[in-house]
Amino acid sequence: MAIDQEWRNRMADKSGDNNAPKFPKYMVPIIAFNGNTGEFRLRGVDGDKYSKEETPIDKPVELVILKKRSAFATKLGANPELFSSEFGSPLEKIALFTNMGRVSFEMSGTAAEIRAKYPEIKTKSILYCLYEGAVHKLEVKGASLTNLFVWQNSMREKDKHSFEVVTVVDAVKEKHEPSKKTYFAMTFTDKPLTNTDGIEEAMDDVNAAIKKLEEYQASRNAAPSPVTTVIKSATDAEFDALGAGEVNPDDIPF
Repeated sequence: MAIDQEWRNRMADKSGDNNAPKFPKYMVPIIAFNGNTGEFRLRGVDGDKYSKEETPIDKPVELVILKKRSAFATKLGANPELFSSEFGSPLEKIALFTNMGRVSFEMSGTAAEIRAKYPEIKTKSILYCLYEGAVHKLEVKGASLTNLFVWQNSMREKDKHSFEVVTVVDAVKEKHEPSKKTYFAMTFTDKPLTNTDGIEEAMDDVNAAIKKLEEYQASRNAAPSPVTTVIKSATDAEFDALGAGEVNPDDIPF
C-alpha cells in the first residue's frame, strides 16, 4: 500500500528519526578541487543550495585567506557516515551527525572527545577566502591538508598572517609509496599583497555570518544538540594537531 506522507512525517517525529537540528548555513561559492585530475572548479550558490554546475578555474588560484575553520567527516559510499558542524577551536563543543540515508544527531562534545570516540574520523579545513572580490570557501583535506600545515608553519616562522599575503594555491602530483597510488594535492605558497581594498569588509562579513551560526547553536542549549562554547583560545599547533599524521591516499575523500 502507499504510505500517507503526513502520517510518515508524524511518525518520524515521534520516533526521533527527525531529531537532527536544521542548522542555518553560510552559503558562499565553493572553490572545489579534484584530487584525481588536479583541477579547480567554481561551484556557485543557487538559492539555498549549491549549483550542480561547475566552472573550471585556471591554475594557480590566487586568494586571500580570511578565516580558517575545521570540521570532521568520514565518507562511506556517496554520503558522509559521520560529519560535524564547523569549529574554530578544538576546545569548542560541537555537534556530530550521522547520515545513513537520513541525517540524525549523534552526540555533542569537543573535537578531542569526538576524536577519542571515533578515531577513524577525518579532519578537513574550511578556508573562507577573498577571491576575485567576493568571499568563497575552499575545503582542504587529505594530502592537501598536510601541505597546508607545512605552509602555515612557514607563515608562523615569518610572523605573517594569512590576510596580509596573497596565497597561491596550485596542484602537484604525489605518490603514496606503500600503495604506489598517485594523486593530486593542493600546494600553498604566498606572495606580497599589493592591495588591501575589500579585505577588512570581507572579514567582517565572514565574522558576522559565523557569529549568527554560533548564536543559533547556543540557543539550543536546552536541547540535546550542539552548543558552541569556546573555553579558551587554542594555539595553532593544538588546532593543527587534529589533522596530523601520515596521509593514506585511500582515506582521501575526493
